[in-house]
Amino acid sequence: MKPLDGKVALITGGSTETAQAVALSLSEHGADICITGQQPEMLEGTASAIRAKGGRCLAFRADTTQVDDVDRLFAATLEAFSRVDILILISALWGGGPIHAHSIKTWDLVMAANLRSNFLLARAALPTLRSQHTGQVIFVASESALQIYPEEGAYGVSMHALLHLGEYIRRENRDYGIQVNVLCPGLVLTPLEGQAKTASLTPEDISRWVIHLVTGRPDLDVASPILIQST
Repeated sequence: MKPLDGKVALITGGSTETAQAVALSLSEHGADICITGQQPEMLEGTASAIRAKGGRCLAFRADTTQVDDVDRLFAATLEAFSRVDILILISALWGGGPIHAHSIKTWDLVMAANLRSNFLLARAALPTLRSQHTGQVIFVASESALQIYPEEGAYGVSMHALLHLGEYIRRENRDYGIQVNVLCPGLVLTPLEGQAKTASLTPEDISRWVIHLVTGRPDLDVASPILIQST
């Protein structure tokens, strides 16, 4: 028996290598997967890889900054698997530069992708998790949530806000058996970026931390945030 047998994980940011790595790892540990994003070919690639190993995966294209899309996503997940146990919210939209130099469009896009999206998803999932009196929510943020780096602009502000969103949700839901963590990794290299910066993390490093959290002691209320740095 696998540690996550019978669990259902909903993963956002499905157009990123990090989401793919997390989805594959959760599936290998027994979870059924719903992965969402806006690039159908990447979603289906992940789903096919999971199904090829005998896992179950729903690939659902959605713009998670939009209320109607989020509602459809949760309805489809519940229809396919009858429950949701694990919510992995991956924020990846960059928008840097001095605050005064930001265009309003850039600011709004970053805040929508990294903050509004996660608010809408948590808002949709929490009633189900509370009714089950169990569940896990993991925000994958950035080390920028813990530091002030000049010229990170909207991205840095959104990460700080996301950290506090996670803490509000954690405190409001701990009596319902819901664990909430915010992962704050340093630079994560993807295959497109190569391996020139050796002192950096990979998507697989993030997936290992996710597995550590979701397969740990169910009574352990781990305070967020968790900083992940390369060694």
